Amino acid sequence: MLNGSRRSALLLSSALAVLAMLGFGGAVQAADQTYQFDIPSETLGQALTDFSRASSQQIVFSEEVTAGRSTKGLHGRYTAAQALDALLAGSGLHVETNSSGVMMVRPKNVQAASNEGAANRNGDIETVVVTGTNIPGVSPSSPVQTIDRDAINRAGYATTQDVIRSLPQNFGGGVNENATVITGGPANPGYVASANLRGLGSNATLVLLNGHRLAPTGLSGSVDLGAIPLSIVNRVEVLTDGASAIYGSDAVGGVINFFTDKSFDGARTDLEYGTDSDGDVSDVRLSQTVGKDWGAGNAFGTFEYHDRDPLLARDRPMFSALQPGQVITPSQRRYSGFGSVNQEISSGLEIWATALYSQQTNQSTDFFAGTQLKYDLDELSLTGGAKYALPGDWTADISGFFGSTNVHATGSFLTGAAIAPQKIFNRSAGGDLQANGTLLDGWAGPIRTAVGVSFRHDWFGYDPGGGGIPSASRDTFSGFGEIDVPLTTSGNEFALVRAAELNVAVRYDNYSDFGSTWNPKIGISTTPIDGLKLRASWGTSFRAPDFYELYLPNISFVVDLPDATVPSGATRSLFFIGGNPNLGPEKAETFTAGIDISPELFGGIHGALTFYDVHFKDRVGTGVQNFINGLRDEGLEGPQIVQRNPSPQALATAIANSTLGVISLVGPFAPADIHALILGNNLNLTSTHQSGLDLSLDKGWDAGPAKIIASMNASYLFTDSQRVTVFTPQSQLKNTAFNPPSFRARAGLTTIYEPVDVSVFVNYSTNYSDTTVVPVGTVGSYTTLDMQLATELGVKGGDELLDNLRLAFSVRNLFDQRPPRLAGVNGLNYPYGYDPANADPIGRFISLRLTKDF
Repeated sequence: MLNGSRRSALLLSSALAVLAMLGFGGAVQAADQTYQFDIPSETLGQALTDFSRASSQQIVFSEEVTAGRSTKGLHGRYTAAQALDALLAGSGLHVETNSSGVMMVRPKNVQAASNEGAANRNGDIETVVVTGTNIPGVSPSSPVQTIDRDAINRAGYATTQDVIRSLPQNFGGGVNENATVITGGPANPGYVASANLRGLGSNATLVLLNGHRLAPTGLSGSVDLGAIPLSIVNRVEVLTDGASAIYGSDAVGGVINFFTDKSFDGARTDLEYGTDSDGDVSDVRLSQTVGKDWGAGNAFGTFEYHDRDPLLARDRPMFSALQPGQVITPSQRRYSGFGSVNQEISSGLEIWATALYSQQTNQSTDFFAGTQLKYDLDELSLTGGAKYALPGDWTADISGFFGSTNVHATGSFLTGAAIAPQKIFNRSAGGDLQANGTLLDGWAGPIRTAVGVSFRHDWFGYDPGGGGIPSASRDTFSGFGEIDVPLTTSGNEFALVRAAELNVAVRYDNYSDFGSTWNPKIGISTTPIDGLKLRASWGTSFRAPDFYELYLPNISFVVDLPDATVPSGATRSLFFIGGNPNLGPEKAETFTAGIDISPELFGGIHGALTFYDVHFKDRVGTGVQNFINGLRDEGLEGPQIVQRNPSPQALATAIANSTLGVISLVGPFAPADIHALILGNNLNLTSTHQSGLDLSLDKGWDAGPAKIIASMNASYLFTDSQRVTVFTPQSQLKNTAFNPPSFRARAGLTTIYEPVDVSVFVNYSTNYSDTTVVPVGTVGSYTTLDMQLATELGVKGGDELLDNLRLAFSVRNLFDQRPPRLAGVNGLNYPYGYDPANADPIGRFISLRLTKDF
């Protein structure tokens, strides 16, 4: 693979070469410039979004105005005006251009429009800003997947966790509701569910709500997806590329951005009940949304209630080795609310604010003692800001945010001894100031830019039981800039290059505890032929360690670990885990290259193929994936990780540093009985490397009176390896227990025959090595089938009770496929028998959902 300097030089030289070949011809007037459009038959709102991405033209529109309207599609090269005329033909809408050159979609007869105010104000218009860039209307050269509301409804998702878990690019390990420290997951009080793109770590995936940060929850350093009600989500954008140059720290593995509805008017009731086919686990969800549009502004709010039963060991034969009351998946009861308001103060000035609150209680049992645990979580996020239209097409945005999460844990832990309540809090507050617009009119079109500064203050506290709460804080100041340069237009295009674009971003971050860093990102895209786009990007990332990685209290376990080097097959060991205040920051380098195809090229297929390559240096982790393999991993023996026959002084130091005590899983012991010391606390690994391919395809077509939509999303890992120290060899993580498998895919087929639609989805994960036993075994592949049958029960003008009432019947894991068997570990008593990072123990789950719009 190319190293960082060679990759960046290659991208820059490619851009310069394109410029040299094209020559510096005269600028083409925007009115005469043509663009390649490949827009399928779809909703008008989505078509206008696709128009903006293809043409880099800023267009704003009201969701109220475009609701219920669709287009027949558009394929070929057109000017912006020609394309909009075709897309809006027969819709009763037209385009007006304001003094700043911004195009706005409005009803032709404003007086006859029922939402005249909504069509004419800035408070309800949507400027298309795609995740991965700060410049409106620009399509980033990095891969971005969009999951809109229609796709969410067709798939029958009930929660935001369901949406993200379905992505082959997301790994179920790390901070998972069901994963434990034993299975390679970090400490997770509260059973938070997080995103973990590429399996690079939950704290390396940045989760945003309407483009703004949320506070992390518990000890994981990651956002709790469960706090975001799915009922408020209008679309989800997933950027599977490093984006520290755009968003700063946390965006090493990618970005997931949830967008809410900004123009809801009326009321919506959503009720869902589900249960597994054995009747052991029930799930109830109720949400109520109300909104009001008053012309110069809009407000809406949502309340959601969610109640889920636990899955107990007695409910599944595969858990017969556990106590019958042992909890496999925790219970959850959650109340959450979201509110949004925006208001036009004067021409060109808009203010807005949002609030998100979630309170939930999870109950489970301790892994070791089987005693009851209870976690109370409350999470709050407040954001607000103003947008002001500056001269020309420039816009200034100022925003501020505050986030707070608290975890309160009670119960009996580890050995069954009662421990004082644990208290964990995270706080985050800050603000951003940004401006974007046209820098100058280049020879190939407008050169657009975005610049800004931001400040964030984070603080953290953890009381593991008794005493005061030790706390830590961090200030981060950032400055960032981005520029987008069109390299060619239809008037001076080079043969085989229909369009070309260069995007460069850079960000400066200064951390109060880890110094400063500069992180650039360079992207280039070209369209050699109609319907085919080539793109590439290179960038660096920087992540300061999370507070829990630095300051997590230490604990030790005495355990008999499998050991092939001794006659008994097991060695009594002391396994030491916890934080490390001496950690340094992570640094990463990411390269992607991809191909996007449009419908006209291959018979109506949309597709994207992306190669990615990520190199981590000093990534924070542990020397062993879990202490199951503490004495099996080759090359780990040495003073940093595994010490055989440790000195009495080394054992005494480890025991003295175990602030939460020493837990014996073998009964009474003497220090002289311990023949191995395993240091499993956090450290900066020498290097990790991951590379792979992502493929997505989708196609829609008409089959008589029906419409069919087919889709496929797959991810393949070439390598996922790490080197713990300079003295250890590179070890492969992919295709091993509790780590990402090499291949995952999800394919779906939807048939729409109004008012009925039927969807079927197949999920597949390849087999991998069972590293929990000696000799190494095999965990079988995992294939499940999901389906949904939905229908509109009424039509407008009919029975008022049935009008706008949707009924959906869903089955997840239709054939009740049980998780592939994980053999377990001799001497450790790991009786779960499955891999919670890669399988679901619940089995077939059936749900019925009613949605009513008023």
